[in-house]
Amino acid sequence: SPIVRAVYRVLKETGYRADDPTNLLLSKVPDALSPLFPTVTDFRASLQKLDEVLDEAIAEAQQNKADLDAESLQMRSGGSLLRFLIDLRGEDVASEQLRDDLRTLLIAGHETVASILTWATFELALNPEVLASALREIDEVLQGRIPTYDDVRELKYLRLVVVEALRMY
Repeated sequence: SPIVRAVYRVLKETGYRADDPTNLLLSKVPDALSPLFPTVTDFRASLQKLDEVLDEAIAEAQQNKADLDAESLQMRSGGSLLRFLIDLRGEDVASEQLRDDLRTLLIAGHETVASILTWATFELALNPEVLASALREIDEVLQGRIPTYDDVRELKYLRLVVVEALRMY
């Protein structure tokens, strides 16, 4: 998917900049000179693709904004963090600020999820009986299908495995 490739490219650039701060200099290359630096062109195209998707999501959430007080928003079920932020902040939030917040959450969330899945997999490898129980549950719930969001809620044992890995690490 183009958006997945764009996210991974942006994540890769974040790593480059963390490893070598001189890479920050390349981010300031004027557009007219960016064709001389393929990594800059690639990064900017990926960031633009990511921004298009985020802007579309923001516009949709702003279009469906609800005027509720903070307590009602907290009690509401469903929705997304984006919808919650827009409904909570009302007109006080700019699309650019929301886009920056979403980018940060996407990058930070990616690393967090990757880390916990690594540790959960490590623990499953060390505990064959727990792995067997998790695989049994997956087979029973999914019956060979690709999981849906509703299926994930039914994977209760697997959720406990992930929660335990979070507690441990």
